[in-house]
Amino acid sequence: MNFFRRLFRTRSRAPEHREGAPEPAPGDVPVAISQLNRPDLFGPPAGDAPVVMVSKGKSLLIMDRLSYEYREGLTQETDPSQVELDRTLAPVSRIRVLAGGMMRENPLGVDVLLDTRDLAEIAAFREALRIQESPESFSHCACLGGPTVECYTGKTVAATLSFHHGHGLRWHRWKHDARFADPERLSQWFNRHGITPDEVPGGPMQLQLLAMGDAERHSHRAQSHLVRGELYQAMDECAIALASDPDCALAYGVRALVYHAEHQPEKCEADCDSAIRLGLNHPEVFFARAVARDAKGDLKAAEADCDAALALAPGHPGYYNSRGFIRTELGKADGALADFAKAIHLAPGWLPPLAYRAGLHEQRGKLALAFEDYSSAIRIIEEGGTNSTWTSWRDGFPPSYYYTRRGWTLFDMGDLHAAESDFDRAIDLDPDDPQALLSRANLAFVTGRVESAIADCTEAIRLRPDLVDGYLARARVWMALDDQDEALNDLKEAIRWSPDHVGAHLLRGQLLLGMAREDDALRNFDAVIRLNPEDAMGYHLRSSCWQRCCDYAHQLEDLEHAVRLAPDSPGICNSLAWLLATCPDPSYRDGRRAVTLGRRALENAPEPMRAEYLDTLAAALAEDGKFGEAIDRQREVLSLIEDIDRHFDYQQRLSLYEDHKPYRQEPTESGA
Repeated sequence: MNFFRRLFRTRSRAPEHREGAPEPAPGDVPVAISQLNRPDLFGPPAGDAPVVMVSKGKSLLIMDRLSYEYREGLTQETDPSQVELDRTLAPVSRIRVLAGGMMRENPLGVDVLLDTRDLAEIAAFREALRIQESPESFSHCACLGGPTVECYTGKTVAATLSFHHGHGLRWHRWKHDARFADPERLSQWFNRHGITPDEVPGGPMQLQLLAMGDAERHSHRAQSHLVRGELYQAMDECAIALASDPDCALAYGVRALVYHAEHQPEKCEADCDSAIRLGLNHPEVFFARAVARDAKGDLKAAEADCDAALALAPGHPGYYNSRGFIRTELGKADGALADFAKAIHLAPGWLPPLAYRAGLHEQRGKLALAFEDYSSAIRIIEEGGTNSTWTSWRDGFPPSYYYTRRGWTLFDMGDLHAAESDFDRAIDLDPDDPQALLSRANLAFVTGRVESAIADCTEAIRLRPDLVDGYLARARVWMALDDQDEALNDLKEAIRWSPDHVGAHLLRGQLLLGMAREDDALRNFDAVIRLNPEDAMGYHLRSSCWQRCCDYAHQLEDLEHAVRLAPDSPGICNSLAWLLATCPDPSYRDGRRAVTLGRRALENAPEPMRAEYLDTLAAALAEDGKFGEAIDRQREVLSLIEDIDRHFDYQQRLSLYEDHKPYRQEPTESGA
């Protein structure tokens, strides 16, 4: 009756190949068996022990107490009565079927076979309980029976009935066991629910079940409900167990897993702490705590708990996969890749470790390796080899996900045609997958098919009206079409659904800045900085608003803050260098520092921005009095520029430098 062996054999069946799985340790015996020496389990007839030992000369007769009392004529209850049974069961609104029998009115079983509130099924069960009332049919079975059915009215148990070999019924109100008038009718009801009514677990006296304490019994029932997905009932059983024994480690362990299933990490972690402190040393408890700690961002502690889980179960692919995910978050890429590789080796038909390893390869720019992993997952899907019985807290990717992600990898590799084929395939597999639709919309936008992009964004939003990414993607298309009103409407919706979405505020601020609505743009950039104060982008963009307003003090303050946060960002260094070199107000100019920042920006400049950054460096050199180098740099700018209008501006600045004059910004119209 080992709780965790049964729980995780049923709940998360691993692939058959379990290399490295630990052998049972000496003493790793079922919990109930280890308690068979409890002093109150066996006793003489005069006591109240559930198992009676009767001396017969040199022999010792052992039987359950109910059989002893019936044999000795000590029972005082009434004969079986159909009227009494029907009257008691008439208001029943819930029945729970447990494996195992009962002792007096108390069910012994821990495995829940059925828990239903279906009134039609309850009525059918009630009608199947037609009994014989003739005295010659009365008897008493020498076993404790099974299964046992608890019949509830509300939260109160109205009757507990145990069934014996498919033809007998025991109720603690009756002196005798009753025989069914039509055993086949009840057998059909049980069989319809996958229950074999004549199976008696653990032998006639069911010593394993009799040996259990109340807290342990209810904890096991909670576990059984948890396996069945009946979280409310599992929580009720845990509450009963802890009321019986506040130090029941098993109850804390099961309740922790209920909280885990309900996505309540703080409560899950607290119960895992209690279970471990009280001696429940099982890998799934450590693993559940790892999940909870990961959820709150305590990644190092989460990794340590995964280590503990793997020390106890070194052949568990789910633990390797999850530790790999946590190590990815910690920046331990090599360790993460090793964990994903181990998970893939242990469970070659299981897809999530392939997905996570591919994602890590993408992050590291290893696109060919990412493509290979996504392709491996797709081959498994197409061959029908995915192991659907293996589940994990990090599982749950639909087949369309793998095509969508491979499509993005192909997109980044420049194979747009193949990328579109994968996006189309993802949508064919799941037309209601908004992420696949948005991916195809992005491709359409990049390739100039704006109508198709808008159509796919609109369909994604129809499927998920709260899909913030859908509104943002469509807003970008409207912005490209210069439809500012539609773009603002979509950004308004995005922020309505997610008021703290940094990207939505950032994009709306940029749009408003382009519309010369500096005050409105400032409010959005203020929100970006409030929500993400350690990101330099918000300060950089807000500095553009201050520049428009000719508020050079605030512009300088934001750019200084941005460069402290991102000292090697070429864009930020270039912006600060431009202000220090060309500001109309001489109190903010610093030619020497502008040159230093300009050179740093140019070192890291992306090729399309090289001309712009050279132009800044030339202005900084002129401000610092180094006109010879400024002229050389400005001529290099002109050699890179093909646009006639821009060429004119750069030529004017070259003329200034040739006259040994620095360049000065003109105050913007809104700030003049």
